[in-house]
Amino acid sequence: MTDAEKYLKLLEELTGTLDHLNGIASKKLKAVHENDLLGLDECTRQEQALSLSLRSIEKRRETLLKALGLEGIPLSGLAANYPEDLRRQAQQTAENLRRQYDLYSSASTAARSALERGLHDIERMISQQQQQGQQPQQPQQQPPETPPGGMKTDFRA
Repeated sequence: MTDAEKYLKLLEELTGTLDHLNGIASKKLKAVHENDLLGLDECTRQEQALSLSLRSIEKRRETLLKALGLEGIPLSGLAANYPEDLRRQAQQTAENLRRQYDLYSSASTAARSALERGLHDIERMISQQQQQGQQPQQPQQQPPETPPGGMKTDFRA
């Protein structure tokens, strides 16, 4: 496999990662609308894991661009700088990547806006409570459960 083919394969991998991130952004937006903090936390964990994958892809991308002599060439100019037999594939791969990036950007922006609205609502409620002389409500902590009868342990020993 030539470096040019490896680069196209890498761009396809990046497209797949963005597709996965797009799905996570949609789940995140749903979690925000449903006030699902556990779901939101899971989405954040998945995004963090994928960010490591993106770093790896970026390092390989830089290495391949250097090997191909295409440093500084924008994605839109990729096909024009590719070997004739791979130009059509390069054009299609670049278009797919761009489209997936646009979808992810839109979904990510929607999720971020929803989160920001939620945070502003929380800040407003806290401010109103403070103006009324109330302390912000703290989540009530449950007393620790006692073990079933006869299973208590004395730790003083």
